[in-house]
Amino acid sequence: MPQLWLQLEHKHLERRLLVAETAGSLSLTTNRNIHPLLISICQQLIHDKESEVRQAAAHSLSILVHGLQKLFF
Repeated sequence: MPQLWLQLEHKHLERRLLVAETAGSLSLTTNRNIHPLLISICQQLIHDKESEVRQAAAHSLSILVHGLQKLFF
């Protein structure tokens, strides 16, 4: 997880895009205790200057929310 945080502000689009995609993928395989951290990462990337990164972050956030819905409903 610390590696993801270090890449949030990386100057290369590809790194930030990879972080956004990784957050969604990790949400499917990790313990639910990690989900708040993944949500926080997505929230930060939603404000990225590149639309491609914002789209990937929004998609990952939707995966996380869907997983939370399964947990509570």
